[in-house]
Amino acid sequence: MSEQERDAFGNPLTEGGAATPASAAVPTADAPAPAAEPDGPGRPRRVPVGLLFVVIALAVTGVVLWQADRDALDARQVVARELDGHALADRSLVREANLRRALTLVGAEMRPGEELLSVRITPVEVSTQVRDENGNTRLIEVDLAFAVDARDWSTDTSSTPIGLDAIDPGVPQRVAREALRHAGVDDTHLDAISLSGADRPSWHVTLGDVRIGNQTWTADLAGVAVTRPGELPPARGLEGGSLMRAANLAKAMRSVARAGRRVGHLRVAPQLVDADVKGRDGLRSVRVDAAQRVTVGDRPGALPATIAVGRVPAAALERAITAIARRGGPPVRRVDYAVLSLAPAVSGIPPSWTIVYARVPDRQRTWRASLDGRSVEGPR
Repeated sequence: MSEQERDAFGNPLTEGGAATPASAAVPTADAPAPAAEPDGPGRPRRVPVGLLFVVIALAVTGVVLWQADRDALDARQVVARELDGHALADRSLVREANLRRALTLVGAEMRPGEELLSVRITPVEVSTQVRDENGNTRLIEVDLAFAVDARDWSTDTSSTPIGLDAIDPGVPQRVAREALRHAGVDDTHLDAISLSGADRPSWHVTLGDVRIGNQTWTADLAGVAVTRPGELPPARGLEGGSLMRAANLAKAMRSVARAGRRVGHLRVAPQLVDADVKGRDGLRSVRVDAAQRVTVGDRPGALPATIAVGRVPAAALERAITAIARRGGPPVRRVDYAVLSLAPAVSGIPPSWTIVYARVPDRQRTWRASLDGRSVEGPR
């Protein structure tokens, strides 16, 4: 083979006579391929714009679907089906937490100067009536989804307003349970619970598909006693809510004083205070039961003798009844009632108490005590 031709600088010539530069040598098959240039310090990786858009779109869609699913679960129809007629189910508006939320919404909807007149609660709705300073009323309703609907209603200038902050949201479910227990039925029989004002607001519970005598129940604002209309709450001796206890009688006498400043007839039993009073508008009869529910009515006729309500010591009966028991008289639990005895001022006879016991021998039945209860005298 002949010696390869070279150029003037000694480089071998390629085919056609062109020189091959040393720097342009072709790598062999065994030579490694050049590495990709790494990202420099602080140089961010590039994310394709299309991929970023897809991720954001999927996230937004997920949030929308989640909210739609949540709204569907909270929809009135869905919650109503979940209740399945049970008035004390977790999502019923009778339940304390749900009622508290609904009443908060009612308060937020009330305008300055408006007063609350009534509340009606069912498992699926809270309906209230409010009145402005001119006597115009509106209905404010809250449904199972806690949506609020307010609209003009009528006029009312006579109803007694109720303080919204005086309503304990835990009371309605408690009085409902008591009414259902007394009637011997489950919570599918609860129709409604309403609150209206008089001298003192009272709860009224309505049951459905039960005996007529068990369809209506009443309770005081605090839910202390649940009874049929006109029925007295249970009380005995000096126990619990007995009106012969000093604290309870003091509260009842404050209600009596609001109807009239002078009392001419006063009968006190553990379950009931019954009084006839003289006020600016004439004579009134006042009844206060052991749940501190008050009923006031007009009274015809006259009162032969009266005493200022404020002069009747609230602790007198508790003091006298305790003293009688200590002296060997009838036990406290057997006391039936006490009557305040009044004589015309000209007679000079001071006011006193006649205390009567039940289920005791006749000779132990009637006792007397001074107005303050510090002096007691046995049967003669």
